[in-house]
Amino acid sequence: MCTVDFVGLPFVTSQDDIIEARTVLGDEFKGCKILPKVDSLDAVQRYAEILEEADGSVFQRNELQWEFHAEKLVVA
Repeated sequence: MCTVDFVGLPFVTSQDDIIEARTVLGDEFKGCKILPKVDSLDAVQRYAEILEEADGSVFQRNELQWEFHAEKLVVA
């Protein structure tokens, strides 16, 4: 059983990043939930794909502000 409930995974750009994280964490952390941090334009564009593999997500607004105009950040 996993003693860690959640792992925040920064700089995710595709679901492959989450699959790789699960592999690296191994069986010891099998029950651990992975929450990718959506903090780039690539991650926003592939959000549906990322969410299929993830256990939730976290939007990193302070990082996204550099890639979006303020009025588009809320919509994204």
